[in-house]
Amino acid sequence: MKKTIINDLTKDGLSVGDHLLDLYHIDCNEDTLGVKSIVKYKNNKVVDSYTESTVKMYPIVPDTVGSSYLKSVCTQ
Repeated sequence: MKKTIINDLTKDGLSVGDHLLDLYHIDCNEDTLGVKSIVKYKNNKVVDSYTESTVKMYPIVPDTVGSSYLKSVCTQ
Protein backbone atom coordinates (compact mmCIF):
# COMPACT_ATOMS: atom_id res chain seq x y z
CA MET A 1 0.00 0.00 0.00
CA LYS A 2 1.31 3.44 -0.88
CA LYS A 3 0.80 6.29 1.60
CA THR A 4 1.59 9.82 0.42
CA ILE A 5 2.16 12.63 2.91
CA ILE A 6 -0.43 15.34 2.23
CA ASN A 7 -0.31 17.10 5.61
CA ASP A 8 2.92 16.98 7.63
CA LEU A 9 1.62 16.34 11.15
CA THR A 10 4.54 14.35 12.60
CA LYS A 11 8.21 15.24 12.71
CA ASP A 12 9.52 12.03 11.16
CA GLY A 13 11.77 13.52 8.47
CA LEU A 14 9.17 13.15 5.73
CA SER A 15 7.46 16.14 4.12
CA VAL A 16 4.42 16.82 1.96
CA GLY A 17 4.76 14.78 -1.25
CA ASP A 18 7.04 12.11 0.27
CA HIS A 19 5.64 8.61 0.61
CA LEU A 20 5.82 5.20 2.27
CA LEU A 21 5.22 1.75 0.81
CA ASP A 22 3.95 -1.00 3.12
CA LEU A 23 3.91 -4.71 2.30
CA TYR A 24 1.25 -6.67 4.19
CA HIS A 25 0.70 -10.38 4.62
CA ILE A 26 -2.97 -11.36 4.75
CA ASP A 27 -4.29 -14.75 5.85
CA CYS A 28 -7.70 -15.15 4.25
CA ASN A 29 -8.57 -18.28 6.25
CA GLU A 30 -7.76 -16.75 9.64
CA ASP A 31 -8.88 -13.13 8.88
CA THR A 32 -5.53 -11.76 10.04
CA LEU A 33 -2.91 -9.39 8.65
CA GLY A 34 0.61 -8.29 9.49
CA VAL A 35 3.25 -5.90 8.18
CA LYS A 36 6.18 -7.54 6.37
CA SER A 37 8.11 -4.42 5.36
CA ILE A 38 8.00 -0.62 5.19
CA VAL A 39 10.03 1.62 2.87
CA LYS A 40 10.14 5.43 3.28
CA TYR A 41 10.85 7.69 0.30
CA LYS A 42 11.90 11.35 0.38
CA ASN A 43 12.21 13.09 -3.00
CA ASN A 44 11.73 9.64 -4.62
CA LYS A 45 14.83 8.22 -2.89
CA VAL A 46 14.78 5.54 -0.20
CA VAL A 47 15.64 7.11 3.17
CA ASP A 48 14.67 4.25 5.48
CA SER A 49 13.39 0.69 5.28
CA TYR A 50 12.42 -2.07 7.65
CA THR A 51 11.67 -5.75 7.06
CA GLU A 52 10.33 -8.24 9.61
CA SER A 53 11.96 -11.66 9.59
CA THR A 54 8.77 -13.11 11.10
CA VAL A 55 5.45 -11.39 10.48
CA LYS A 56 3.27 -11.01 13.58
CA MET A 57 -0.30 -11.49 12.45
CA TYR A 58 -3.20 -9.58 14.05
CA PRO A 59 -6.96 -10.14 13.85
CA ILE A 60 -8.65 -7.84 11.34
CA VAL A 61 -11.25 -5.59 12.95
CA PRO A 62 -14.53 -5.42 10.98
CA ASP A 63 -15.33 -2.17 9.13
CA THR A 64 -11.72 -0.94 9.09
CA VAL A 65 -9.13 -0.35 6.37
CA GLY A 66 -7.75 -3.82 7.17
CA SER A 67 -11.14 -5.38 6.49
CA SER A 68 -11.27 -3.64 3.10
CA TYR A 69 -7.83 -5.14 2.30
CA LEU A 70 -9.13 -8.57 3.30
CA LYS A 71 -12.21 -8.23 1.07
CA SER A 72 -10.12 -6.99 -1.85
CA VAL A 73 -7.48 -9.72 -1.61
CA CYS A 74 -9.54 -12.70 -0.52
CA THR A 75 -12.56 -12.40 -2.81
CA GLN A 76 -10.57 -12.78 -6.04
